Formats: sequence, C-alpha cells, structure tokens
Amino acid sequence: MSDSEQWCIELTENLSREFADRPTVCTLASIDEVGLPSARSLICRRVEQTGELIFVSDARSRKNEHLAERPGAEVVFWLPGLRVQYRIAGSVGVVRAGMAEELRQSLWQELSDKTRAMFFWPAGGEPLDTDNSKFHQSISVEIKPPVTFELLILKPHEVDVVEVGVHPHRRRLFHHDGSSWSVRNLNP
Repeated sequence: MSDSEQWCIELTENLSREFADRPTVCTLASIDEVGLPSARSLICRRVEQTGELIFVSDARSRKNEHLAERPGAEVVFWLPGLRVQYRIAGSVGVVRAGMAEELRQSLWQELSDKTRAMFFWPAGGEPLDTDNSKFHQSISVEIKPPVTFELLILKPHEVDVVEVGVHPHRRRLFHHDGSSWSVRNLNP
C-alpha cells in the first residue's frame, strides 16, 4: 500500500465510523482578499481514491471568491469519537457551470431536496430579503443545477494526522512532493 493510499483509506474508514449516516462536517480555512484567514464548517461530499476532497458550494459565497483568487486552503476533520484529527492542506479548484458537468450533475443528484433549494435562495451575506417566498423549501432532482451550483475540489499536498486516543499520542505527516507521497512519524 502506498503512503497516499494509506492515509486516504484510513481517512475514508474513520469518517465512515465517526459519521455513519450523518453529514461529514469539517472546517475549511482559506485566505480572504486582505490576507486574513477565513474558516467555516461545511460538508465533505466525497473523498476520492486519490485523496481529493469534494464539496458543493454556492458561486455567490465569499469562500468561492477567496479560493478562486488564492487556491491554498486547509481542511480539518476532528473525529471526537475516535479522537483523531486530520489536517489536509492543498490547492482548491472551483468547478463552475459548464465544467465537469457529469460530476456536477452527479453531486446535484446526491443532495437532498432541501439542500438543492438553497442554491435558488437570494444570495447569502446580502441584506435579509423579507419575501419568504424566495426561500424555497424543496427543489426536485429533476430541476437542472443553477449556475450558482459549484464544486470545490481540494487536491491535497500535505496530510497531518494526530491520534490523541493513544498514549503517547501518535502523529504522522504525509507529504506529496509533486510526484509521490512520503510519510514521517513526528512527536505529537
């Protein structure tokens, strides 16, 4: 098993154990327009065999603007039941309407009707629209994804895994040098 397969298989198995049938919530940190960190919780929709993390996002959100300008980001998964933390740093690509349509459509179909509806709401972060009829409660899977429906794909270059449920704590740093992965054991 290669080092990339090792951390990716462990992550996938641990996410399944921790979250079961609940949403896989993590924190995504990016850099804003003035160079300050900006973090938010979101749902990781997929972990590819390559280790890429896939998220859905609204094109009108500030995070999409930040990542289009400065693609460097880090995702943190804290798995309290397993007492394991994954910090995954990499570069995020924004997949817009007209790009990777098969993948966009596949993710669109996996969303709940309530989640799909949010992509038709008024833009987030704007002054509150008091017309509640604009906040749809449900959008059927048969409706095509709007242009506001985008994907964020994080391609990792470093994965820092800390297991605090063992004594002494265990820490491993997986690093991709552009051609292959390596792993080092570190003091926690």
